Amino acid sequence: MELIFLDRIDFKVLDFGYVNNDYRIICDDVIPQKSTFIVNKIGIQAKLGDLIYIKDKRVNYIGIINELLENTNKLVTEVKTDDFISILNVEVKVDNYEGDVSLFLSNLIHNTYINNTDAKQNFKYLSIKRDNVQIIDTLIFEPDTLMSIATLLKSFNKSYSIGLKYEIVYSRGKISGIELHITKCNRGLILRSDYKGISNLVITDSCSQVTNNITFIPSADNEEHKEEICYYLLTDGTVGTDPTSNLRYNVVKNESIIFYDEDFDTLSTTVQTALLKKSFDHSITFDYVLDSQVAIPFKDFSVGDFILFITKKKTYQTLVSKMEFKKDLGKVAITLGEHRISLTEQFILFKNNRR
Repeated sequence: MELIFLDRIDFKVLDFGYVNNDYRIICDDVIPQKSTFIVNKIGIQAKLGDLIYIKDKRVNYIGIINELLENTNKLVTEVKTDDFISILNVEVKVDNYEGDVSLFLSNLIHNTYINNTDAKQNFKYLSIKRDNVQIIDTLIFEPDTLMSIATLLKSFNKSYSIGLKYEIVYSRGKISGIELHITKCNRGLILRSDYKGISNLVITDSCSQVTNNITFIPSADNEEHKEEICYYLLTDGTVGTDPTSNLRYNVVKNESIIFYDEDFDTLSTTVQTALLKKSFDHSITFDYVLDSQVAIPFKDFSVGDFILFITKKKTYQTLVSKMEFKKDLGKVAITLGEHRISLTEQFILFKNNRR
């Protein structure tokens, strides 16, 4: 595997390095984690904050260098990186908005990293493209709200099936930039647990039943909206309002919420996020062969995309939350759902949820 080291400021190629089987590449939408590479040289002409790109068609990964640890005895360097998408873990002020949600997201990223008044924060080689995405809605925030772009993206992922992907841009055969794609998340992919390309399958449900029905009860102070509104999580992974739908769960678990007149316009968005988040409260992990004839990672699905996973006992409407490569690019370890099993990951989630 070849690594290309790129300058954070002007994106010029700084150096090259090779990695055998000593690496760990992690793309995780729930708990951002560092990737690690043991490069076959010391004295790498790069510094903290510069970028790396994996030159391999099977993996789409751009990293920001977090550590460079030289081993002069073995003449190798351990390179630790954060996924480039981690630049979105920055808080920005968000204001009420009515219009295309994908444009709202694009403008936030553009104003933060392309047209920032602080030139040192800008990525001159970064561009944004909206891939035929247009979702009209109203976004309402509390006054003077600060929110990370990453948090907004996760919310939009569940509410509108909007995702963000990146790719390296070439000009005349040379690396010239990074393009972010705001796109509709893939839906409709079906995987069966008995598919021969799947091995080491482990399924953990965090609870036996999730909330599949939310009833919004009007406040006694409401002057305009005085009727109850019910939303139902359906077995196809969508949210509806028809109580007679054949796709409703047979066993109902309801949650009631008081709403006010000023909340009315955002109830649909709120319930989409709440119900879908609860439906992803499981962990399905397995190893998956990259040369699969069913679906190819980074081509047919990526982190943030939705999958129907069928087992003998249960069918899961779920999403890809993590992909990990280590030692062998012939396989990828995949996690479906947002529940985490290890104590370390649970502790990180606990800390994040308390912020």
